[in-house]
Amino acid sequence: MADYESIASLLEANTNNMEVIRNNNPNDDSVDSITGVDWFTFNNKVAIIKMYPFIDFSMINFADNIKACLLIGYHSGTADENAVDTLLSKCKEKNIPLYLQGLNKESALYDSSNNLQEKGVNLVYNSTPEYAYATLMIKVNS
Repeated sequence: MADYESIASLLEANTNNMEVIRNNNPNDDSVDSITGVDWFTFNNKVAIIKMYPFIDFSMINFADNIKACLLIGYHSGTADENAVDTLLSKCKEKNIPLYLQGLNKESALYDSSNNLQEKGVNLVYNSTPEYAYATLMIKVNS
């Protein structure tokens, strides 16, 4: 799977799949034009889950509009592999990419992070949870 170490590598934003919010001023000519990402709503969503001890991912059921899952890992982007295997299986059932946040590109990968990447988890480097979430929200709505 891919590594994402910058906004440029994760996001190529455009306005596809975005819903226009019409400006109904008196001079409205009923033409919707979008320049950049001015007025839109997010139709697709990102599930964000914080890793914690003894978490039970078997209770997770994704809604149809979930198009990505962001897992906030322990320090240094680590996670319980057995627990994440359950989450990854649920993601794969619905064709939802799983992203693990909390890694530092300058540090060596822990075995758990490396193993999860080999299983199909996307690793997100050098990012805060908020930044990764916002980036993924734009990505799944592009």
